[in-house]
Amino acid sequence: MGYMVFLKDGPHHQLMKVEKIKFKKEKKQKKKEKKPMHEAFATFGEWVSGGKNQAQAQVIRFQRGRDVKARKHCVKVKGGETKLTASAHKIRRISIQSNCEGRKLRQGTSGLSHVRSLTVFGGAKKIPPVVDFQVLRVLDLNDCSGLEDGDICDIGSLIYLRYIRIRNVSRIPSQIGKLRLLQTLDLTWTNVKELPETLIQLRHLVHLMLPRDVKLPDGISNMSSLEEISNFSVVNNSAELLLEIGNLMKLKVIGVDWFSDGRFCDDGIFMTNLVSSLCKLGDRALRSLGIWCWKPKCSLDFFVDSWSVPCQLQTFSTSGFGLDPCFSRLPKFTLSSRSELRSLEFWVEQLTAEDMQMLEGLPALLYLNLRTTRYMQETLFISRSGFQRLKEFNCQVSMDWQGLMFEAGAVPRIEKLFFGFPVHDTISTHGTGFDFGISHLSSLKCLQVHIECQGATVREVEAAEAAIKNAATLLPKLPMPKIQRLMEFQMVKEDEQGEDTSDAEEQDVEQPGRSCA
Repeated sequence: MGYMVFLKDGPHHQLMKVEKIKFKKEKKQKKKEKKPMHEAFATFGEWVSGGKNQAQAQVIRFQRGRDVKARKHCVKVKGGETKLTASAHKIRRISIQSNCEGRKLRQGTSGLSHVRSLTVFGGAKKIPPVVDFQVLRVLDLNDCSGLEDGDICDIGSLIYLRYIRIRNVSRIPSQIGKLRLLQTLDLTWTNVKELPETLIQLRHLVHLMLPRDVKLPDGISNMSSLEEISNFSVVNNSAELLLEIGNLMKLKVIGVDWFSDGRFCDDGIFMTNLVSSLCKLGDRALRSLGIWCWKPKCSLDFFVDSWSVPCQLQTFSTSGFGLDPCFSRLPKFTLSSRSELRSLEFWVEQLTAEDMQMLEGLPALLYLNLRTTRYMQETLFISRSGFQRLKEFNCQVSMDWQGLMFEAGAVPRIEKLFFGFPVHDTISTHGTGFDFGISHLSSLKCLQVHIECQGATVREVEAAEAAIKNAATLLPKLPMPKIQRLMEFQMVKEDEQGEDTSDAEEQDVEQPGRSCA
């Protein structure tokens, strides 16, 4: 039997309304009957002190469509009423909404000693003293805007905690090491810069989510249950600790912040240890890898020849700084029928037709976000046997290309497609009726296209838009495509484009050997 409590603002901060809802299973053959509902009310102070006056709380039923079924018990607390509460000792979950700054709970109250879950949301500024929650399992303070370091100074007394999510604080007390049953520690939205040495005592910790630029204690390899580490900052930790990461036998998910504070480390030991750790993890349980470069001109090319994407990896993503790609060329992929790669996101300096053939052969790929500065062919062709399971494709090429082309039979399961192209160069190469093979994508449900208008005429832009819309009308599942014009201010008039073409032709006549130089 479980109960849930919601604390909400009302016209009187000290008052709240309690409704107890009990679900009871009923047989289908019985007639549906409305049960009488009785509401019990109490002042906030009476509820937390476990007051003796108890009002009746009866059963009401939740209706799902037309079926009324009984499921479970819960308690809701709202503001603005003046009478009594349900049994406080039965409350298991409390959810505090909005500002409860004026409401205070007395330490050691029996009404809180049985609570197992405390969630704060809606911008609440204050929380009850955590020491009152003696058997708390879940502490979610991620939406508590007024949370301070002092609010969690006694967190070590909550020895039954399994889940912690907090924000705003800048320091984690050393008492954190006493939470031997803790499984999830989410510090993503905190200002913490260093974690205490007692962290490594959390032998049952499975998920460790960090903010950027956090220094971890040495000995992290002792945390043998870890399956996830997010935002591991290379520059703020030692090369030895980076090597320790490779000894985490169960690690499945890791996000690496490569030189995130803008400093560059020329010591090759960091690169060597990172590759070594990823190779070890790839031979074991690694399923998801993300690497982010936050320094201009920061390259990950040391990966290309020393590491290949393992078969069991399911998610691989990289992101660069500004307009700087992470790789000059694509890393090697282990191509086999056993490859489990489902999501791939990367930015590479140049992409070749051979690279595309390798990507097309990934049998489990569902999502592809491909960004490259230059594709080595004019048009990116997707063959009829390519990407047989792909559902979402995002393609961005910065220069020297005329769009992509889907052959009949390519990407048979595609649902979402996004790409951009330079309209003038594309029409000059393929003509005004070129539709990129969109008419072949019968399963497409969402299409977004960016038209780069630089150097193009209004007629060319309108012709390209018409070709895409005409192709879209042939697809049964696709609504109107979303087409956006970019750099419209750089469009040219018909006569201006004609003059430019004439000038170019005259120059070719005057210098006939230039193109062969």
